[in-house]
Amino acid sequence: MKIKYLLIATIYSTLSLTLTAQDIDQSKMDRDLKIAEDVVSSLVKGESNDGRFYSASPEASYIPGFGVMIDINSSGKFYSHSFDPSYNLTFVLDDEDFHIDVDDMVELEMQAEMLARQAEEIERQSEIIERENERMLREQQRALEEKERALERQMEQLERRREREEEREKEEIKRIEYQEVNRVVIDSDDEYTYRYSYSNSNDDDDDEDDKGYSYATRGYQKDFEDLKPLYRQVMVTFLTDYADLIGQLNDDEQIMLVTKGGPQGFGAVLYNSSNQGGKFSASTSRRNIADFKAGRISRATFENRINFIESKGEEKAAADLELFSSIFQRLYKTDLATTYYTSSPISYERLKSFGVIYRMKMYSSISTGRDSYRMPTQRKSNLTRAERNKAVMDLYPQFINDFKKNVIDYGKTIKSLEADEAILFQIILTECNNCDIPNEINVLIKQKTLLDLDAGRISESQALEQIQIKDAS
Repeated sequence: MKIKYLLIATIYSTLSLTLTAQDIDQSKMDRDLKIAEDVVSSLVKGESNDGRFYSASPEASYIPGFGVMIDINSSGKFYSHSFDPSYNLTFVLDDEDFHIDVDDMVELEMQAEMLARQAEEIERQSEIIERENERMLREQQRALEEKERALERQMEQLERRREREEEREKEEIKRIEYQEVNRVVIDSDDEYTYRYSYSNSNDDDDDEDDKGYSYATRGYQKDFEDLKPLYRQVMVTFLTDYADLIGQLNDDEQIMLVTKGGPQGFGAVLYNSSNQGGKFSASTSRRNIADFKAGRISRATFENRINFIESKGEEKAAADLELFSSIFQRLYKTDLATTYYTSSPISYERLKSFGVIYRMKMYSSISTGRDSYRMPTQRKSNLTRAERNKAVMDLYPQFINDFKKNVIDYGKTIKSLEADEAILFQIILTECNNCDIPNEINVLIKQKTLLDLDAGRISESQALEQIQIKDAS
């Protein structure tokens, strides 16, 4: 009888999880997230009191089972515009009666107009600089694309040369059976790796065009430590006054704002994406927000319940998180992958109180000519675009099933997360125009699920059912 009730409880909890995900009105959630992004962006511009003007490009996302995460400087633009007054306006009144001279007023109006024109000119110059940076980046992309295509041709030539060499060796072995022949074995893992500082998302050919670096802007920089008070004020103001604009969250789900250190401002610079600076975050639960808005707790009590977490850039990465990244990097190389594959480094970041976020870019094919594709994991070549796209769509369900199974099989290697934390994969899928697959998906599993599976408290099929997959396109 106890076993019966245990099974009913397990089924009920699984159904509850599924129904919770289905109850979300995605269009309304997307609208709430866009409004939240605009509010945070406006707060960044308005909360500074140091005489400078700051702006950011926040990016908000809903993660089922966790809540909402808002990356304040997701675009790498958290900068001060160049208008920085160097003069002080001082008004001195003597004992004589104060009066306003009309001519002085006219002069002041003229100066105000001149300052307005100067501000417009500064803004125009900023836009010119930004456009020039974009143009330079496009030129770099084109040059790197040409280099990559040349390298691909070299790889193809080396492959054909290897195949011819193997054929000759086979013939030689047949002709001289009594003589020992030392064959040349080429390690399939000994390949050229080349990664460049751009992402060509408009390339429908789905070539391997990656990404050891990322593009950022630099100019009137301020140290991350100096900007932390501004970050903190923006986070507190948003959580206190505006977080309730995001609806549909469960009471135990969180709203978290995160910012990261790194190059900021105008002027192009390439920096290694693994050299991340510090992180600063603030979070609170939907329940705390509801209690504050309903008057059940005071403003001071609510602000005390905001969880602030800071991590230094020099903190050493956990060995188990690095190992897990390496395992998936190996699983999805072309020789082991059975659907999509990756040649990009799998990056990750640890967020305390949330867990870990892994970021992957998947591929399916390599362009070998005009309307000609090769799919390495399928051992197919000379495919037309239509044939290639159909194969990509057919492989998507298998990719999802295999990925979930790999998470279950190898997630047990992660030991450094708390039971209430999670593992989130943000996966950019292979390019496929007009295909019935998402452009990007989020895959989430709670660390508690992996711990329960490892301890035998749940079965593998139950663990697989608790993995949440969301279209993040």
